[in-house]
Amino acid sequence: MKRVGAVLLLIFGLLSVSACGAVRDNSIKTVESARLAPPKSCVDQGDTDKDGVGDRCDECPGTPENVMVDAYGCPIPLYITLTIAYHGSRIEKDPSNQPTLDRLGSLVKANSHSKVRIEGHTDSYGPAGWRNRRSQIRAEGIKNYLVRKVGAPADRVDAVGMGGKVPLVSNDTEYGRRRNHRVKISLTGYYQRRAAQKAKAAPPAAYVIQFGLNRTDLDLKKEAQLREMARHLKENPGTVADIAGYTDTKGPEELNLEISRQRAEKVKRILAREHGIDEGRLLAIGYGEKNPVADNSTLEGRRKNRRVAVRIISPEGIRLGMSGHNLKR
Repeated sequence: MKRVGAVLLLIFGLLSVSACGAVRDNSIKTVESARLAPPKSCVDQGDTDKDGVGDRCDECPGTPENVMVDAYGCPIPLYITLTIAYHGSRIEKDPSNQPTLDRLGSLVKANSHSKVRIEGHTDSYGPAGWRNRRSQIRAEGIKNYLVRKVGAPADRVDAVGMGGKVPLVSNDTEYGRRRNHRVKISLTGYYQRRAAQKAKAAPPAAYVIQFGLNRTDLDLKKEAQLREMARHLKENPGTVADIAGYTDTKGPEELNLEISRQRAEKVKRILAREHGIDEGRLLAIGYGEKNPVADNSTLEGRRKNRRVAVRIISPEGIRLGMSGHNLKR
């Protein structure tokens, strides 16, 4: 039996949620195997599927084009599953859920051999046709967000209404019925191989760009920082840029979330259009007021919090953020 390659496998476990339906906790596990370097006898052998591993040692011949593989030629699986509770409001409209959905959609865009399945679920009360329609609407709402807002390819995002067919727990209690109102999202496939999968790992780099009050544009003084980012990305083609936009706490939360998105997207566009960085290596997410680096009760603190933070890291350093990044910036 062929061994399945798993240099990196990200497993996102069942997520607990708050009363408003927002994801509250993220269980992340990173699994690394010892399959990091092929035997010397594999070097300089024929490579029919052009995955970088010689045919003699390729345990998974016929690998699709541009799929990231381990040292024995087996695709590295991309597997993410999360469950978000539904409590009467649209899941995709909740600002606490949007950073998670943004990252999910960006991962689909960046990995062409991946797809998303969205399942809407209800409890067992009411006519079956009514339950099916409600669960379908919930799933379609998230699909529309991923496709229209984030730009995920529609043909790789499926939305299915399951009604009350697959309960998590018994529907005999009010608590059980609440838990069964949910949406389950699964992302499956393979990581896409970047331009230089075999490149030597580069040390991570971090940058912070400050923004004016309610501003999403960049002045010329920031150009030097962007040139430095682009240089680092070009010199280390096996890396990606994790771009996170933030605001202070002044103004409505939803407006701040949108401003933070625009700031992150501005940096991404400049790196892609003016410096020639492949957009597949640029992950831009807005986090609004999350993760402040200073006290928002002072003018200086608010100035520091109006920022875009950029980490240039290896692809496996990317995480699905729940209500902000897991890493302090």
